[in-house]
Amino acid sequence: MGTVAGQVARALGAGPVIGTASDPAKHDHARRHGYTHVLPRDGFAAAVRELTGGRGVDVVVEMGGGDQLLASLDVLAPFGRIAYIGDPGFLTSTAVPLQQLRSATRGVLGYSVGGLAATAPETWLPAACAVRDLVAAGRVTLGVSGRHPLRDAAAAHAALESRTAVGKLVLVPDPPDPDEGNPDD
Repeated sequence: MGTVAGQVARALGAGPVIGTASDPAKHDHARRHGYTHVLPRDGFAAAVRELTGGRGVDVVVEMGGGDQLLASLDVLAPFGRIAYIGDPGFLTSTAVPLQQLRSATRGVLGYSVGGLAATAPETWLPAACAVRDLVAAGRVTLGVSGRHPLRDAAAAHAALESRTAVGKLVLVPDPPDPDEGNPDD
């Protein structure tokens, strides 16, 4: 998700785009996909404040949850907002300090692609088409870094869960076995 988010932000005129990555090996990948600055997750809030001269940022796209979400509150500029799109397993239940949001004039928005498509397709469809058009024009790439046979789906999922995968992984169906014939016959 982060690979696409950085590119869409740049394509829509945002700048600079600051990202974080859990592994330094992922920093170059992020820079190739729209990020001006890529920071380690540990201590990123202080680095963001330094990069922005203390102002903070207008938008954070948060996909880590937990402590990462709370630390992101500290990098928001006044009237800044976090678009919380969830953690990898959607298992985090983080209490957001409302008093801190109000006092600093900041906000947190929950966002779900599936939820928006189901409840407000008239809003979702134009946005989805705009991203599709950016991909078709070559302004956004999906950052596919690996292809795995479908029979190795467990290994691909293990790479995602362990956070060792860099970029998107694609599962490729196995070609039909010509000796088995057509199951529709």
